[in-house]
Amino acid sequence: MAELTKDEFLKIPGVEDKVNSIAEKFGFSSEELLTTIENESNFDITAKNPKSSATGLIQFMDSTATDMGFDHGKLLEMDELGQLDLVEKYFDRNHKEGSAPYMTVALPAYGDKPLDEVLYDKDSEQAKKIHNGLIQILGMSLGVVSRLTEL
Repeated sequence: MAELTKDEFLKIPGVEDKVNSIAEKFGFSSEELLTTIENESNFDITAKNPKSSATGLIQFMDSTATDMGFDHGKLLEMDELGQLDLVEKYFDRNHKEGSAPYMTVALPAYGDKPLDEVLYDKDSEQAKKIHNGLIQILGMSLGVVSRLTEL
C-alpha cells in the first residue's frame, strides 16, 4: 500500500462512515481524526516507523498492541476498516473527554492536561525524546501542528 490523499482514503467503502462514527462517539470532529491519521501515517495502513515498532494508521506500538490484546504482527494484514476498528478500541481505552485526538495518540497520558501545562522540564530525558526538548503543548486543532515552546 502507499500513502493516500484524504479524499482517496475517504472513498474506500465504509471508511468515511467509520471515521464519522468514531469522531461522533468521542466528541471531536471527523477532520481532527483525519488530521491525526494523516500526521501519523499519511493514510497508509502499511506505514512503519523505521526507528520503532510503530505501524499502521495511528502508528500502533508493539506494546500498545499487547496491552490492547491484539497481535501487532497482524496489523499489516488488516484493511482500513480493520485498523479503524482498532483505532476506535484505542480511543475507548485512552481518550479523555475534551482532548484533541492527536493528544490521545501522541501523548495519551497527558491528553487531559490544560493546553498550557508544562509536561516536562526542558532538560529532562523525556523532553529530549519529544521534539528535541520542546516541552509545552499549546494546542492541536484541525491540522495545525501544536506550537511547542521551551521554558
